[in-house]
Amino acid sequence: YPCPGEQAQWGHAIVAVGYDDEMKIKNLKCKKETTGALLIRNSWGWDWGDKGYGWLPYDYVLNELALDFWSLLEMKWVDTKQFGL
Repeated sequence: YPCPGEQAQWGHAIVAVGYDDEMKIKNLKCKKETTGALLIRNSWGWDWGDKGYGWLPYDYVLNELALDFWSLLEMKWVDTKQFGL
């Protein structure tokens, strides 16, 4: 979870691929801790996070720090090779 004054990171997209209601995430800069997160795949490529994956705290969504959500309504759209997954 961000510390006060931290800048937002724009210009990318993520897809939620899982979740963990018990995941504890701590921001080491300001010692803030939160529980619960979405497992995400970032559009910044394999060099970001853990081979392109990371955890986004639920608080980002609940506090409107993450914007512009989309949902796939049909499973057949997932395997189109258009999402880089």
